[in-house]
Amino acid sequence: MLKNGYFARTAGDHTTPRLPPLSSLAEPLKHSSWYREVMPEALPLSLHPQLGSRWSPTTFDPEHEVTSAEVALLVEAARWAPSAGNSQPWAFLVGSRGDGVHERLTQYLTPSSARWASTASLLLANLSRRYVEDTDWEYSEFALYDLGQAVAQLTIQARALGLFVRQFRAFDREGIAAEFAVPPHWEVTTMAAVGQIPDGFQPGG
Repeated sequence: MLKNGYFARTAGDHTTPRLPPLSSLAEPLKHSSWYREVMPEALPLSLHPQLGSRWSPTTFDPEHEVTSAEVALLVEAARWAPSAGNSQPWAFLVGSRGDGVHERLTQYLTPSSARWASTASLLLANLSRRYVEDTDWEYSEFALYDLGQAVAQLTIQARALGLFVRQFRAFDREGIAAEFAVPPHWEVTTMAAVGQIPDGFQPGG
């Protein structure tokens, strides 16, 4: 039984979950009193190592290369993500450092992201299907949510391969759409940089 009323008893002696106070939700979760009081009792087990080791570097090893098999596995991990009605409203523009796609994507990075993303082994432009083709009808109200799940699964698969992912938005969305002739019912939503970090580099380093 969780303390401080975060779970409320019903007449039938069952527990009904209740959210923590809004004041707690407004704080960064790990610093909130709700987190400190509830988490040790609610989750006595350890976080999965692939989740616990995930972070978003802005320094990548400029010599590291991903293999075609690794690229295929990352995209396959994304394909296995759940989506509303199994609609899978996502697509990826994938460029390995040194190939033409990587070079074309790099030219649309803003200065703030070009400083580090251009050295990543892999660049992805993450697309969401927003509309039914040739209409203004929304394809799926969950398209952005579903894309996020797909990229999250890709990110965890990357960790299983010893790679790191940084997702970002500092790029010219319209420029990439024009460069790759992205159909108007698709949106270039985010990008992701994938690679290995230099030896000895640590989070926050």
